[in-house]
Amino acid sequence: MPIHTIARHDCISSIAARYGFHWRDLWEHPDNQALRDRRKNPNLLYPGDELFIPPLQLGTQSLASGQQHRVVVKALGATLRIRLQHDGEPISGAYVLEVAGQRLEGELDGDGQLEQSIPATATRARLLVVERNEQFDLMIGDLDPADTPSGAVERLVNLGLFTDRSVRELTPELRHVLMLVQREEQLDATGELDESTADALVRWHGC
Repeated sequence: MPIHTIARHDCISSIAARYGFHWRDLWEHPDNQALRDRRKNPNLLYPGDELFIPPLQLGTQSLASGQQHRVVVKALGATLRIRLQHDGEPISGAYVLEVAGQRLEGELDGDGQLEQSIPATATRARLLVVERNEQFDLMIGDLDPADTPSGAVERLVNLGLFTDRSVRELTPELRHVLMLVQREEQLDATGELDESTADALVRWHGC
């Protein structure tokens, strides 16, 4: 049976679209139980993880002969959710999102959150917050699980608590910032990336 090895920028929606499935059909398949136990969140997979791909069951459609028919196949999509803050306060106002050749416009809600349907295969986007004239380049599917050093770094950088996004191991600098998080959360300040610390990073970051 085919196994898909997770690569950078892969997410459950993009993988499902590539193989012709809805993402739940893959994630909830019994042969992916071990991956569900390890990762918990289908949108936070890690390069090297393995996802079982079941055989695709082809459907049939009966059509009358001698007539012209129009068959519409709905494209598989995904939902992009982002929360924007400045100094802990939500950012509001209009935005423009450029993704997969589309220009999508909307308004950030009272919590500074954007929620927008996008193509499932999109890996990059550009976000403009109109009134602030601020632009962000987004790497979709690039966030690693919080219990990995790279995932911790990505969240800390996004929160403005760390500067070097290239760090991929528990360096002394990263351990120092983790200790600050642990003290704030009233955890043992070990500098280790244990389960409680990873959970705290998820709460702080929102995912």
